[in-house]
Amino acid sequence: MIKFNKESITNFFRANVQNFKNFPVVEEFLRNSDSLSQYLRLRNELDTHPIFRKLFITLLNIKDFEIDDGALEIKHGSQLSQLIKDNSIEISESEETWINNLDRITTALKGACCSTRQALSQELNHCYDDLVSQSNSDWIFVKNIKAFAGVKKILFTTSDGQSKEL
Repeated sequence: MIKFNKESITNFFRANVQNFKNFPVVEEFLRNSDSLSQYLRLRNELDTHPIFRKLFITLLNIKDFEIDDGALEIKHGSQLSQLIKDNSIEISESEETWINNLDRITTALKGACCSTRQALSQELNHCYDDLVSQSNSDWIFVKNIKAFAGVKKILFTTSDGQSKEL
């Protein structure tokens, strides 16, 4: 059986987008392929929608496939806050402080000028890196993201390129 990861799925749908006109989830995903929420919706659609799954299998000329559920990679703070907010993932009160800060900074970045944008980006990275460095597998947001995404682990990449696996 062939196993796909996020990158291979993204490449496949980019190359075959015309074949999936009747499936809005593909276009939504390709418009924002950095969004973990869109990726998880696409993955869920592949798992649960028989016609969508059959077209995927037919175009690849394979019998069956699975999607790697080993790890979900979170690359930056705005990606984490968006995933939690978009999907109403339950978090603790203390975790909510961090997530709200990440969300507030991400929102401010959208309208910031160049010099302000750099300072806000650094603040976003510091907040995210602090959250990642202090968190562990017992934290509520970690457990609930794993359950929501159907993965065994989360791979957090910090602003300095380091990875932390929970």
